[in-house]
Amino acid sequence: MKGFTATPCMALGLALALSLGIAQARDGGFAEFVDGAAYDVRPGEWDGRFRFKDVYCATFPLPEHATRRVSALLNGNAVSLARVEYDQPFEIYLVSSTMPAGMTADEEHREQVARAQAAADATPGLYRFDTTPSPMGPVIRRQLTNVTHGSAEQGQNPFPLDMRFFDSPDAIRTIAETRLFSRVPDRFEVAVLAAVPDNASDREVSLVRQVMASFADDVTALLQDCTATMPARRP
Repeated sequence: MKGFTATPCMALGLALALSLGIAQARDGGFAEFVDGAAYDVRPGEWDGRFRFKDVYCATFPLPEHATRRVSALLNGNAVSLARVEYDQPFEIYLVSSTMPAGMTADEEHREQVARAQAAADATPGLYRFDTTPSPMGPVIRRQLTNVTHGSAEQGQNPFPLDMRFFDSPDAIRTIAETRLFSRVPDRFEVAVLAAVPDNASDREVSLVRQVMASFADDVTALLQDCTATMPARRP
């Protein structure tokens, strides 16, 4: 998988990361979304806070372990994507897009649930989802196995905009978690993608799932808390 080098100790490293959690953030001001930016992060220079204009703000965990921050507008500037890469083999994404004019939050949620159900039916065992309440309404929680980045050379959008899977029925190569929710007129997605080391034990795979789920939940909560302090945009 491009960009990852998984090691046998990865799961233990992720467990340590989980124990450190969000508490490492320091008061250094928000980093701003810049279209087309790819920025190498030096240890200690970023506190994890990030903002996209008047759309959202959030905090990425473990900023002292971040190595690269990428942000871009896609699909004719209709979608924003920010990605943070870490010295551990995982990445965290924030995605925003504008809902169709006139669509309500309930309509948006029903449409996203229908899409998730269709994807789960098409990829049994690799794509699971459920829903949970939140201050910004229902959140679709997706648990993905063996999802890939996608290939720009083949005209594919990057993860999590496109969902493609490795053909590896006997091996778990990646674990991902996403959280999808909306605040009219914007929809948001938090995604975390981690490589799994070769020959990982069931316990290691379970630990990676646990850590990725915790990161996705934590970033979602922080994004919602911060964005709630910003005036809702007009449709």
